[in-house]
Amino acid sequence: MPDSFVLEDELCTKETLEEIGKFVLSKPPDTQKIFTLFYLHDLTISDIADLLCTSESFVKNRLYRTLREIKKEYGGEKE
Repeated sequence: MPDSFVLEDELCTKETLEEIGKFVLSKPPDTQKIFTLFYLHDLTISDIADLLCTSESFVKNRLYRTLREIKKEYGGEKE
């Protein structure tokens, strides 16, 4: 029988991941694509920039801003 604390942690993690997924889906399409390609498909920043015909700096900026917003929204960063 699993430890109730471990199970609770797993449920919280699953719920948090679902919330983050919804959060990312609320972002503009280019941000959704960049975030998905980087975190779910493990593409490099360079590969994403080539695929989307944009600059690496644009891709980095979108990733940084989205992560900052997620941390702020879900308690990982204080202002």
